[in-house]
Amino acid sequence: MKEIAKQKAASPDAKIIQFGAFAKSKVEAGGLEAMYKKAHAEIRKDPARKAKKAAKAGAKSKAYNVKRLTHKERTDAAKKKVAALRKTISK
Repeated sequence: MKEIAKQKAASPDAKIIQFGAFAKSKVEAGGLEAMYKKAHAEIRKDPARKAKKAAKAGAKSKAYNVKRLTHKERTDAAKKKVAALRKTISK
């Protein structure tokens, strides 16, 4: 963290890649140790794992494994297509 402070002082416009998340949340070199101490104190106070919140229902995942049709279903679908084509041609 001290290196980041030196880098920022040297060139404030340069992008910090390795510890970019710390820079975004504005965690200073001295604040990092305090952050960890606070986190460990909270864990010691209540070491039981807290249940994760249920993920909100988002988009349905894509299903690439489409159910295979039986022979009868394939032939029925083909007959329907042929019937539809013949109907459009006869008009």
